[in-house]
Amino acid sequence: MRSRRSPFDDLEPGTLRDELFAQEVAAERDEQRRRDEEQAALWARQGSQPLVFTGNGAEYFRIWIVNLALTVATLGIYSAWAKVRKTQYFWQNTQFNGHRFNYHGAPMAILRGRLLAVLLLVAYTWSFAITRTVGVATLLLLCLLAPWLFLRAQEFKLRNTSYAGLRFAFDLHLRTTYPRLLLLPLLWFIATFAGFFFELRPGGLAAIGMVPLLLFPWMHHSLKRLQHSRASFGSLPARFTPCLGEFYATYALVVFAAIVALVGLIVIAMLATPPIMVVARPLGFQLQAIDVMIDASMLGGVVAYVMAFPLAAARIQRSVWAHTQLGPLWFHTVIDCGTYFRLVAKCAVLTVLTLGLYWPYAAVRLARYRIECLEVRGDQAPPVVAARAAGSHRAAGDSAADLFGVDIGL
Repeated sequence: MRSRRSPFDDLEPGTLRDELFAQEVAAERDEQRRRDEEQAALWARQGSQPLVFTGNGAEYFRIWIVNLALTVATLGIYSAWAKVRKTQYFWQNTQFNGHRFNYHGAPMAILRGRLLAVLLLVAYTWSFAITRTVGVATLLLLCLLAPWLFLRAQEFKLRNTSYAGLRFAFDLHLRTTYPRLLLLPLLWFIATFAGFFFELRPGGLAAIGMVPLLLFPWMHHSLKRLQHSRASFGSLPARFTPCLGEFYATYALVVFAAIVALVGLIVIAMLATPPIMVVARPLGFQLQAIDVMIDASMLGGVVAYVMAFPLAAARIQRSVWAHTQLGPLWFHTVIDCGTYFRLVAKCAVLTVLTLGLYWPYAAVRLARYRIECLEVRGDQAPPVVAARAAGSHRAAGDSAADLFGVDIGL
């Protein structure tokens, strides 16, 4: 028979509970101290621990199908609640060293962020239809807002994520990080601004348009560096060692692999066009050879992207975590490009064949592989013991993230 919950169980950790239930709180702390000692002893014997993912596709499918149905029925409004349910499922099924992660984001805060994102997207989409000047002014406003939105989104995400009852955090430092981030959207739209303010010829615009493409690895590296150097767990700060060369090497390899794949697929499309035409005519389909080749080439581009994405994701994950530290801890990932490519390809094929119904199973399989490839190492105290020793706030009492944070993910 299940025991009834006591008032002690219903109260959040804090001063009131400490005063009303002093004995129970003392017993709880003794039990926590015992678990910490066991955790420290286990860590001392092993020196490292892998992450474990316990979710399964059938379980997540039920969450996914309900989220999808309610999101469609509410014209997207329920998507904020859907994100909370999804994120909680994946975090609560991620374990490390005997503890689970959790997510505490408020759906209304996420909804406010998404409404803001939709308004900005509508303004950007329709502003150029009014006049070119209004369009560029709107784009400039978006560039000015983008760094602030990104920083607030990172703060919201981390401050609403906890592990073993302790919150993560993100140090904004707007005065120093905002100017650095502002350069990224300005560079991304440099061709648009140059064409408006300087009225350059098409050749000049094309040359300037290459700038953001050439700087894209640097932009990606800058965002990852910011994310991993401003984060903290309790009072354990994260540090990130720059690895810009590895980002450029990864993107160069990805572009080369994508070009080779795309050229090969276009050649296959050219060779397959005549047989397709021969089969289509007796069936009554009036097809033009050029249309078949264009459609096949577009499909080839999608396939090339699917082939190149796992390579980029695996190499970037290896680079980022190999250069990240959290207090006395460091990270190691054994993710393999070939294995991840085969997994992504299989999931993509099954998702297409099932008209999208395999997607939740694919999401679980991809998450399990990427999570369980990550290992945390250290020669000192495990993270929970170290964070508690340094002092930190618990998960229950931080409502500021919901009040002032913003989540713009769509």
